[in-house]
Amino acid sequence: MNPKKAGQKVDFDGASVPVFGSVADAIAETGADVSVVFVPPAGSKSAVMEAIDAAIGLCVVITEGIPVHDSAVFWAYSEGKSTRILGPNCPA
Repeated sequence: MNPKKAGQKVDFDGASVPVFGSVADAIAETGADVSVVFVPPAGSKSAVMEAIDAAIGLCVVITEGIPVHDSAVFWAYSEGKSTRILGPNCPA
């Protein structure tokens, strides 16, 4: 996902992969049910909350060094919603 590059395609191992502007866009177009967060710690909370808002089935957070408070916020935000969160990978 990259709102600035939405609509572009990226060559990945010989396949042309679309870039989406949001998790919701990816779900609508492909039926995606997993999101993997590869953003720096400062953007992780926002990325996870976007995935939760889009009702993705699983959000895998591999980012290291996410502030504990940010993790607590997105975990609390996910309560009662349909997204399962795996991670974050490492505590701050």
